[in-house]
Amino acid sequence: MWQWYNLTMKRILFIFFLILIISSVSYAETGDMELTINSQPVVLEHPIILTPSGGFFAPMEEFFGAMRIPLDELPSRHLAVFRDNIFVKFRPDYPLYELNGREFRWQTMPTTRDDVLYIEIDVFLKYMDLAYSYDEENHQLDVRSSQNLDFYRPDSTALKQVPSLRTGLRYSVPNFWNRLDSGYGTVLLDQEIIFNLDRLTSTEPNLEDAVIEHLADPTLDLLGLDFMPVRSLQTPLFKASIHHYHRISQDPDETTETRISLWGFFELDNQFYSANLESNLADQAYLEQVFEDILESIESNTYSIDSLSEHYVEFNNYSLHRAFISSPVYSNIMTAGQLTFRGNIQPDIEYLDVLVKKGRRTFEYQIPVTYGSFDEPIPIPFGLGFHQVTVLLPDTIEPADDVYLEEDPRTLIKFSVINRTLGESLLLSSSKLVNKNHELVQAAVSDIPVGSTNYEKAEQAFAKLDQFSFSTNQTLDQLLSDNTGNSQAIASVYTSYLRAMDIPSRILKTRYGQDYYVEFFSNGKWIFTRPGNFIRDRQPMSRYFGVSKPSAIQLDLLDY
Repeated sequence: MWQWYNLTMKRILFIFFLILIISSVSYAETGDMELTINSQPVVLEHPIILTPSGGFFAPMEEFFGAMRIPLDELPSRHLAVFRDNIFVKFRPDYPLYELNGREFRWQTMPTTRDDVLYIEIDVFLKYMDLAYSYDEENHQLDVRSSQNLDFYRPDSTALKQVPSLRTGLRYSVPNFWNRLDSGYGTVLLDQEIIFNLDRLTSTEPNLEDAVIEHLADPTLDLLGLDFMPVRSLQTPLFKASIHHYHRISQDPDETTETRISLWGFFELDNQFYSANLESNLADQAYLEQVFEDILESIESNTYSIDSLSEHYVEFNNYSLHRAFISSPVYSNIMTAGQLTFRGNIQPDIEYLDVLVKKGRRTFEYQIPVTYGSFDEPIPIPFGLGFHQVTVLLPDTIEPADDVYLEEDPRTLIKFSVINRTLGESLLLSSSKLVNKNHELVQAAVSDIPVGSTNYEKAEQAFAKLDQFSFSTNQTLDQLLSDNTGNSQAIASVYTSYLRAMDIPSRILKTRYGQDYYVEFFSNGKWIFTRPGNFIRDRQPMSRYFGVSKPSAIQLDLLDY
């Protein structure tokens, strides 16, 4: 009897859950929903569907393509979308998605319908600076971007660096531009922008005559267009001459169309080049800005993320090398002087490089990786406020190619941090050159009396350097392993001693890095020392500790 009852209850529960599942993926379809983008109708092959909760389910690839939002498939089988400093990562078969590093639950999970992947687009409409309205009576969804067609957003849009195969150069364009038959650009309905970079073939020996010959080519169809005076543009690599031709149609009923034709000519490494932007948009100032920005980015490492705003982006390296961060990391994460950074990565990686920036100041750090695991706090050293953190692969590891984002090719992840600590900890933290937590460093200073003054502690720590000898070993680890090292390694160890005792200290070097010195802060002033010279010369310590800083030698401060 009980067996029959249990079996019956299991069947009832099974049917109940089946009904729930079916109801969760059934959608209200009271007719085909119309889509407009910036009030212009857009026809999708598969319809957008209104969910029971009042959200919108759209065919993923078609919708993102219409909105010019790049979609990237990662090696981990995640799909990633980046726009306006918003990074969304998800797997179609998983109930959670990540928004700038934080996990959220889909209100309605992605699902396949007629072999097409449908996705809830409310998240993207809400966070990616897209306004929208829904006309329930006419079943019409209108999506609006904050600027006309959203072709270019100089304060927030990510850039991608693309190759020009015909020239061997590279330049940066907005990441939603696509490769076209000629160059790169974007086309939406009847409006377009197309940019092309090419070598300028000419028999003329100088650039000026070559330009005259090129612009006289009848196939360019420049006759009959108005033109502006030629002007110059100085970029980091070259000086370009800018030629502006245009025809603006004032009457929409005219048969002649608006045309803007911008040309830039320059010489680089004894080779002539031509750049051309063609568009039927009437906003001349806007097109000129786009054109100049592209020219200025040629062969430059243009950053692709607005690092001065909230951001969190995982690069292809993150997935390719099976990185996983188990500690909380997301955009604008709050810290108090340091950030817990714990996780896993491929076991052949021995360390990760870290760059922490605030304004123009940069702090470098290195995180050790042991058998594929890392657990090391990242110092956030520049006091109160906004910091940018970039985690990179070692130089020895082959990086991935990122399609939409162009940064250092070693970049794993990049995110923003808000530090709540008022005072700077830069000169008390471990860094790329300093490791105050090394077990041999801690052991070396363990017998120095805690009650001593900073000057007395620094003096006793300086005397402990006598155990080392001078050699070509350059790193702190080599010195602690072999008891021998060069001026940089000795300065690193002494600074590690000082910071292990919470004494503010910093490393200075000569202009060409031949000698390294250390200063520590005591009783309101900086005390200058020569630890490398002390080991090399083997003279009394008084000649190298607490001495005057040389005025005839140019010294550079390392922010380590």
